[in-house]
Amino acid sequence: MPEETEALVTGQGDSEEVIRQQGASGVRSQKAPSKVFADAIRHLQKQGVTFLDIKTPESCERISTGLIGLDYTLGGGIPVGRILEVYGFEQSGKTTLAAELAKTVQHERKRRVLYLDYEHSVDLVYFNNIGVDLRESLFLFNQPDYLEAGMDAAVALIETGEIGLLIVDSVASMIPKSELEGTVEDNSIGLQARKMGQSLRKLTGLVSRNNTTILFVNQLRDKISSNPFLNKFESTVTPGGRALKFYSSIRLEMKKLKDNRHRMTVKKQKTCPLMKGVTEFEIGPNGIDQATHNKESLLNVGVLTSNAGKFYRDKKLVAATEEQLHGYIKERYRSLAADYKRTCDPELLRSYNSENF
Repeated sequence: MPEETEALVTGQGDSEEVIRQQGASGVRSQKAPSKVFADAIRHLQKQGVTFLDIKTPESCERISTGLIGLDYTLGGGIPVGRILEVYGFEQSGKTTLAAELAKTVQHERKRRVLYLDYEHSVDLVYFNNIGVDLRESLFLFNQPDYLEAGMDAAVALIETGEIGLLIVDSVASMIPKSELEGTVEDNSIGLQARKMGQSLRKLTGLVSRNNTTILFVNQLRDKISSNPFLNKFESTVTPGGRALKFYSSIRLEMKKLKDNRHRMTVKKQKTCPLMKGVTEFEIGPNGIDQATHNKESLLNVGVLTSNAGKFYRDKKLVAATEEQLHGYIKERYRSLAADYKRTCDPELLRSYNSENF
């Protein structure tokens, strides 16, 4: 005999519906799906589980570095609550970039920077020349002996909500405790990678909740492979395993060019639609040359034009000297950065599509 199903509502305006089903199994009643869902939500909330009420999606918060090309390459500035990795060969400007980001977080957000110097080689005099505030109230400096010690300290301090930026310099120098206490002959293959994976699993949610940015400085190693064809296309590898590649929202590759010029290339970008970007700058005794970088960036894309040593914007004179131009860029930074982005976005999108599709 075919089953007959009848749905009855207990009363108009009642919050609970009863579904009465007649069949071979008899009569049974159950709550409507909407009521079951609401009960499940209330039960989870009692256990401390919360769900975000997202009405209008927003991009992640950012901190401007004052460098137009660098801000654009990062997607608008330093992303808050994300993990970044910068890697490259020696003398490529990795530590200088870390110091510039530390200065930005201190000056723009007035938050502390925690610097873990695993290499035991950072030059704090150079940091001071760049403009990093080395007072303990804004700069915490530590030289951990082994990987776990530094990561435990980082977790404890980030949980306080007082750390705006954590810099780990460098991943290649993070030695696990068991490897440090053992002998050179001990087999420790994959040990650092496993410890990095454990640390990143603890840190990724922690930094998001506390609006802390992490910058991992990494090195490059030559990849050993018996296949020369593979080496031709990908001959280097970063230490520390693959976990950092996946947990990083932005990965930056640094290269040293001629003289004091350096190039930064985005290899991974999860914080803005455009997936790649390149910027160049000069590094001197006081870090990145901000004035030269901003001038070159704006002139290269046509936001500003130059004629006979004078600088124009939309055919209007804005500066008669480079010193006046530097002041003008500081005053009009936001509007100039917006013009720079509007000019660069279409060209960058075209170059990306032509190379990848």
